[in-house]
Amino acid sequence: ALDDGPAYGAAPGPQPGSRYHFTTIRGHGTGGFIPPHFDNESALRPSYRHLATLIEQSIFSFVLAFSRAEAGGALEFFNLTAADHADRFRNVDGPTPPPSVDGVEKVSIRLAPGDLIAVNSGGYLHRVTPVEGPRTRWTACTFMARSRSGDHVHCWG
Repeated sequence: ALDDGPAYGAAPGPQPGSRYHFTTIRGHGTGGFIPPHFDNESALRPSYRHLATLIEQSIFSFVLAFSRAEAGGALEFFNLTAADHADRFRNVDGPTPPPSVDGVEKVSIRLAPGDLIAVNSGGYLHRVTPVEGPRTRWTACTFMARSRSGDHVHCWG
């Protein structure tokens, strides 16, 4: 009802009759993190070649927390949009660290078990801060985007 009622479901896979997984279960142990990024960047990667043909460019997502690290493991959103900053933060999978986000306005959220957050992860720079302590941060994360036809929202993990 919040988004005019398109059907949500696992995106069609590259083989006839196949589907992508609806979600991904992630465990971040001590030191685990995700660097600053925009989820729209993923559509440029070779592994998304098929999926990119099915979806509109704007990716959103949800994160469901199963557990929380003793410290760290926060989901941080920065006041930087993909429209203005995507090229500067593009992940090249190399040894060069991403640009500094020190001093950039942000919101930091440490999800408690059972918390769910839906976010415009393609449009806003975000990261997961390093997990501290022996407790693993477990989450389910699903990426979503409207189908090119506009009548479905494709989901994948």
